[in-house]
Amino acid sequence: MSVPDELLKAYYAQIFPCDDIASWLSHGDSSLFYKRELSYNKKDNVIRYLSYRDGPTFRASLVSKCPDKIDIGPIMSHPPCERSSVEPGCFVDHQREFIMDIDLTDYNDIRGCCKGAAICERCWPLANFAVTVLDRALREDFGFTDILWAFSGRRGVHCWVCDESARKMSNDHRKALVDYLEVIKGSKVHLPPVLPPCLQRADEQVDNFFADHVLPVMDVLNNPPAREKLLSFIPDEELRASLLGAWTAEEEVTTSAQKWEQLCAECASPSRSRQKWTLDRAIRDIRWYCCYPRLDANVSMIMKHLLKSPFCVHPGTGLVSIPLSARHINDFKPWLATAGPVLTSSSTESAGSLMAKLAKQQAAAPAVTTEAAQPQAPRRVPGVDLPWFECPPSIWDVCTLTVQQGNLPPDVAFEQTPLRDHIRYFRALIARFQHNSGFHPAPPFDNLGEFDEAPYLLLHPDQQPRETVTVGGPALPIRHPEEEEAATVQAATSTWYSKEDEDEEDEEDEDGDGRRPRRTSDDIEELELARPRPHKVKKEQA
Repeated sequence: MSVPDELLKAYYAQIFPCDDIASWLSHGDSSLFYKRELSYNKKDNVIRYLSYRDGPTFRASLVSKCPDKIDIGPIMSHPPCERSSVEPGCFVDHQREFIMDIDLTDYNDIRGCCKGAAICERCWPLANFAVTVLDRALREDFGFTDILWAFSGRRGVHCWVCDESARKMSNDHRKALVDYLEVIKGSKVHLPPVLPPCLQRADEQVDNFFADHVLPVMDVLNNPPAREKLLSFIPDEELRASLLGAWTAEEEVTTSAQKWEQLCAECASPSRSRQKWTLDRAIRDIRWYCCYPRLDANVSMIMKHLLKSPFCVHPGTGLVSIPLSARHINDFKPWLATAGPVLTSSSTESAGSLMAKLAKQQAAAPAVTTEAAQPQAPRRVPGVDLPWFECPPSIWDVCTLTVQQGNLPPDVAFEQTPLRDHIRYFRALIARFQHNSGFHPAPPFDNLGEFDEAPYLLLHPDQQPRETVTVGGPALPIRHPEEEEAATVQAATSTWYSKEDEDEEDEEDEDGDGRRPRRTSDDIEELELARPRPHKVKKEQA
């Protein structure tokens, strides 16, 4: 699919957040944006070493050149557009965010549901799981806090670590960080004898994800290429042949979960006690190979590597590269997105006529009523019919209203589109990264800590409809008094056994049922009142 130039021009002129991108890439110092390398890709022609002084000049260039893709490079020692006047050897990269690229094509040997760039509900959770594992490792093992995750627009996710310490890392430092995080190298699993903290945590996460998704949903052991690859981790050729024969002959062992249980039982057989260490390692390696994030090491290790800009439109799908919340990554379902239509257009055709052509094409499309296919479901637009955080919008969704209403200022136009809350969230992240206390984001992004715990993020369209109210953002469920009281009791019940209560681990069992006494609502209230607050603890320690 190709996005028409006139539609891209309308998007760049009215909606693309040039000022916000410039603010993010300058990291609080406006002079740094002029030294930032930007790159345009237009019809497979790459234009590198572009730089602009501010957001308005950046927007004017986008409207003029109308690139299919925008890539971001490092901050250089001199403005890239002036590199020809710089002495040889003096034009060098100065700093750059630590970046990572997760691409589902790297998992092609274990996903049998999709090929190439396609994604679905069976394989995309691999990317969500990668975000969960890596985000926690970056925060807890390295102390990074300013982390931006973004959807690539098709089949992957990108990570931008914006902390100053991360931006100023040398290529050697970046390589060391990648070596610490990377486990899957080529077709092999490289786990050290003693697991570092991030891999110790990941081991439990891998166990759960393998049991809950890889076996029952992806059904890897019923996918012949994946099954052959996973069985290759078992060093005993006789055992491999025995398992394959059993799985072919036994009609009762049909699911991947049953086959995995049989594989583990055969490996634990007393007759193979001499091979116990190697077989246990093979079982562990199979689980990690299926689940653990697969990094493109070159992207992360080399400072000069380019990476697609957030809010860029993917030329192949027409989907917008939106920022993601790592805390709610499991709610993100890009396979629900509908790519834009294929429209042929002349170079002089306006965006308005293109949208009129789109409406006419959709109205004339016949309904699918054959027995082989169910009638096509009504199209749902992200941010309108779907929660904004659940699905990426396409440029067609974004430009529909703005094109109809004419030339609106960028600060007004985006408010009319499904990108409204994505841009608001992006602005709130920038304010937190740069400690900008003077910036007041619109709800629900005025407090990102509360946003991460917001209960309405769990509300999906297929659940029972409830009363809603819009507060400058997505629809929020209204809790009635009875629900509010029940939620309070539930929250207290789930948290009363906390740090200060761990000393009562050996409390006497009064009921004789083998369990600790259950707290009443009065006990819970007393414990909550006695709980030391974090700021008080820090004050006393200081």
